[in-house]
Amino acid sequence: MVTVTDNTLTNVGKRSTHRSGASMYFHGVQRLNISDTTWNDGAPLELFLTNGGPITVIGDIQLINSGKIEANSEDYSVTNISYE
Repeated sequence: MVTVTDNTLTNVGKRSTHRSGASMYFHGVQRLNISDTTWNDGAPLELFLTNGGPITVIGDIQLINSGKIEANSEDYSVTNISYE
């Protein structure tokens, strides 16, 4: 299980040398929990969900001038997200 909680990320993933173009990129993570995290002026969060019924839960996050979550599938749950 990968857990990301209680973080503030500022100006992450926007440089030209950053290949994925994401502030955080998760590829094939089977269990992912992201909560209580704020993105400020960063690149979007990106998910690449694979087969096998991944469990991805995202809640209580703020994306301030950081785009929307990008994913190859809608097979994840989202609660209480603020886009500014």
